[in-house]
Amino acid sequence: MIGDSERIRWTLAYHAFRAATGPARHGRELDLEFVYRTPWRQKIAITAARYDAESHSTDTTKVMVWTTLGF
Repeated sequence: MIGDSERIRWTLAYHAFRAATGPARHGRELDLEFVYRTPWRQKIAITAARYDAESHSTDTTKVMVWTTLGF
């Protein structure tokens, strides 16, 4: 976690996917998440991920919006 406060949390992560043995590289990914916690204990968030497959597969971008309600 990179940023944090009582109501706001954001995370930035980078991943490099490589084979356990040998020189194969399976791509890179950058993830970002922003979460806001309301005074009534609801979380509202947006999550985004960008996968660069290099030559392994297909490049992918995903954006998700989600919410939870805690009691």
